[in-house]
Amino acid sequence: MGMIGILVRVLVVASQVFLSACFHGEDKVETADEQIIERISLGSGSQASLFYIAGNAICQTLAKGKETGKIPCESLVSDGSTHNLLALQEGKVEFGIARADTVYRAWYGQAPFKERFTKLRVLFALNQEVVTLVVPKDADVTTFRSVSGRKIHVDISEPDNERVVLELLKTCKISTSDLTLVDDKKMERLSQGLSRRASDSFFSLLSHPDDALTIVARAHPLGVLPLTESCIEKMVDERSYYDRAVIPGAIYPGVSTSVPSFGVRLWVLTTIDVSEKAAHLIAEGVFEHLDELRQNHPAFHHLSPKEMLPQFSVPYHNGALKYYAEKGWFSIEGKQGP
Repeated sequence: MGMIGILVRVLVVASQVFLSACFHGEDKVETADEQIIERISLGSGSQASLFYIAGNAICQTLAKGKETGKIPCESLVSDGSTHNLLALQEGKVEFGIARADTVYRAWYGQAPFKERFTKLRVLFALNQEVVTLVVPKDADVTTFRSVSGRKIHVDISEPDNERVVLELLKTCKISTSDLTLVDDKKMERLSQGLSRRASDSFFSLLSHPDDALTIVARAHPLGVLPLTESCIEKMVDERSYYDRAVIPGAIYPGVSTSVPSFGVRLWVLTTIDVSEKAAHLIAEGVFEHLDELRQNHPAFHHLSPKEMLPQFSVPYHNGALKYYAEKGWFSIEGKQGP
């Protein structure tokens, strides 16, 4: 059941701001406790990643806020989900972007995190990264099960990618003995490997459309396999950080129809040490300029409040909840929203 329209009980939390990045130092916003926000930092990802694009887009929308609500913001380059969560935990940044599976691990204190991150709060979700299984178009690999015993390249540009793929293979009882792990996406290597049959398939988590995969598909006809086996359906149902997903048709050469799969959402996060007013202004800045956010990447085109505010294991920040209640999307207490 989605978070929109359900009863949300707000926790009472102390609000105090510890902000540190540098950007537009002359702009200031008063917090609820009359402290001053001079600037904020948002941990994103590598400069080639969608995390970084999303971080820049969010900061741009905040710069266009109402005259009394503009927040100077800088999107910081990082190593991705785990790095951003650790930076939040250590108070090095005020906001960050991370994938749902890694957020879940931080909240429950699972590896690579040593203890529960109970101060963590979510603001809203972005797009999904979708588990994508690519094969040569004319290969004798037509289903997920048929990759068993074959050479599979797995994108481990982030440890989380490897963890998801290995969890999938283990759940579906597919041997990993023939896996070939690569330390980054290196689409040139993928292209050569698929064309020479040095590999039979390629696994990655991608935000679609993916520019690098488009280049490979133009050079060598590819197929994208559906991930709908019962073992996958069961895994997605049992793990709250996974969602069903669809890779749209006609975005890659030779892939004319939509392909069902599953994926993980990107979440924008903060902690209870950030004031309610600051969290409120972040939410307001993004949703009041959602049309502009959508224009930053095709993966954002279908974002909507309903999709961006799903139910999750980690609580929403009180300041963001207040904004959503003002919009009629949530009911903080008492009567349910529409």
